[in-house]
Amino acid sequence: MKPFCLAILCAISLLACNNAKPTEKQDGVPNIENAPKFKFEEESTDFGQMKEGDIIEHRFKFENVGKSELIITTVQAQCGCTIPNWPQKPIGPGEEGVINVKFDSKGKAGVQKKWITILSNSFNGQDYLSFTADVRKR
Repeated sequence: MKPFCLAILCAISLLACNNAKPTEKQDGVPNIENAPKFKFEEESTDFGQMKEGDIIEHRFKFENVGKSELIITTVQAQCGCTIPNWPQKPIGPGEEGVINVKFDSKGKAGVQKKWITILSNSFNGQDYLSFTADVRKR
């Protein structure tokens, strides 16, 4: 009886391993064909000159050019002066979305270059946006 139960457990385990979702990694390699993928209109922007204390917002528009839903887990800014806002719902293939970024230049005199990291189920897993600003003292 024990060998029979062991055989059934092994069979169930093997079958479960072959039920990976289209975008999951199989044998440690991402499935490129079906993975969601960002296509940004721009991945960086230059705010130019601004006065210290000004707040600027920017919209990074993108399209999911992959074949499955794009799910953004989180968007992390380099520092507390930058606040990102991103879609909370999945973005289907061919659909568009926006990541809004708000930069508060208070106490940030000088040339600023900031990075935004996007964690998602995209093929890359991590994608990056950036902006620069020349913050002038008032």
